[in-house]
Amino acid sequence: MVITLHFATGNAHKFEEARAYLEGSVHGLTLKHLKANLPELQADTLAEVARYKVDAAARMCADDVFVEDAGLFVPVLNGFPGVFSAEVMRMLGCKGILKLMADVTEPARRAAYFEVCTCLFIKRTGEVKEFMGHVDGTISIEERGKGGFGYDPIFISDDPAGNTRTFAEMGFEEKNRVSHRTQSLRKLKDFLAAGAASY
Repeated sequence: MVITLHFATGNAHKFEEARAYLEGSVHGLTLKHLKANLPELQADTLAEVARYKVDAAARMCADDVFVEDAGLFVPVLNGFPGVFSAEVMRMLGCKGILKLMADVTEPARRAAYFEVCTCLFIKRTGEVKEFMGHVDGTISIEERGKGGFGYDPIFISDDPAGNTRTFAEMGFEEKNRVSHRTQSLRKLKDFLAAGAASY
């Protein structure tokens, strides 16, 4: 069985994380990068945004294709940046989030979580499948670490237990074991491995 699957994203880091996880875990799978800066829909949920993106990606690709939309949610900021995470990263960056939380000193009130929706379009049937991922954590006091991308330097994952490092301080493989992205990709992998897409 040969599976050719495209990941439509303008972010090379996301593609490398997905390829590292998926290739080799699904027999016959080759993951290709569809370099695309997909339109950002202003919506209430990540799933709505991901469905909009995958529709656009499907028109650009002859094979099955998936996209993802991820967000950092900070309850003390009323869920901000949430579905606007990509735009906020471009405008404010990690420093902007830390500035907004400068007066929030209690660790419990610095709670946050990453959420992601991975959305697969199956060309043969026109079906769209959604796979969600979620990881809890806290926002650090300052940026730490040189790895990762996006909000990784300010997000301290609760997993593994007792962790005190940001995603950016974790190694590539270690972050891939616990991240929200890996959770959603694991569900995608299981779907593909089960032959549910009838390749």
